[in-house]
Amino acid sequence: MNPQTPEDRRISQEFFNRLDRNHDRKITLEEYLQDVKENPRGERVISEEEARQTFNDWDMNGDGVIDEKEFWTVMML
Repeated sequence: MNPQTPEDRRISQEFFNRLDRNHDRKITLEEYLQDVKENPRGERVISEEEARQTFNDWDMNGDGVIDEKEFWTVMML
């Protein structure tokens, strides 16, 4: 999703907020994996290995967290 409209930006921000469970403005691998495990239908949509790879792709500087800048960079792709 390329958040060009206000609605897209709102949805993207809600997604970030949902992933950032402790509200420290960073998403850890544990927070990301927890969200993958608890999707709305209770089904795992991707494997843990795929989730880890996606997390690592989004963690562009390799510091072990997805900060807001990295998140919005991904959302703008």
